[in-house]
Amino acid sequence: MKKYTAYIMALFAGALFVLSGCKDDDVVDGGEYNSERLFMPMFRMEENTNDNSDPYACAIASKAIHSTSNRINDVQLYWYGVKGASGYRIRCKVQGTDWDKNSVLDTIVGPEVLEFLHEDLQYSVGYSYAIQALSSKGDAYNSKWYGMGDGSHQKDYMTITTETVMRCRVFSGWKTLPSNPFAFTSTTRLNLLQNMRNSSKTVPRL
Repeated sequence: MKKYTAYIMALFAGALFVLSGCKDDDVVDGGEYNSERLFMPMFRMEENTNDNSDPYACAIASKAIHSTSNRINDVQLYWYGVKGASGYRIRCKVQGTDWDKNSVLDTIVGPEVLEFLHEDLQYSVGYSYAIQALSSKGDAYNSKWYGMGDGSHQKDYMTITTETVMRCRVFSGWKTLPSNPFAFTSTTRLNLLQNMRNSSKTVPRL
């Protein structure tokens, strides 16, 4: 009887050890293996949606049809929401630089916000973006970063390059023009051509 009781106690102790070990695994390394960690959000772009006609794809603002900006040095971001997120943290750096030393954006938006307009950027520069879903339970439950890469996700990055501009002289002032002349409306192009023809001092210049 004593042997039987000792055997039962040993089994019970072993079960407690296994259960406690599993619980510890959930939060080891700051939540690296946490089963309650939020899912990783993703930016809306063709690599993720497999749709080259998505009206809410991340792009230069002038090419994003639903953006409130039409500037070629603004970037419009869109992403998929994550259930249970208390907000989203967005970071940006110049392409090829360090995330911590060369950050040009580090901001947090609310859980209902699924878009962000990054304004007044340099022309002809590539900007890399990353996003993380935040949990109200604490940092250990935040999602992994999308956009910083971990070696196992080849498409876990997003870089958008702002456009080049041209400058031409119209009468007494300099005007900044998009690199794509078709970005103008037909009326604007006609007026610009007429102004150039009517002024002998008007000289196109980069």
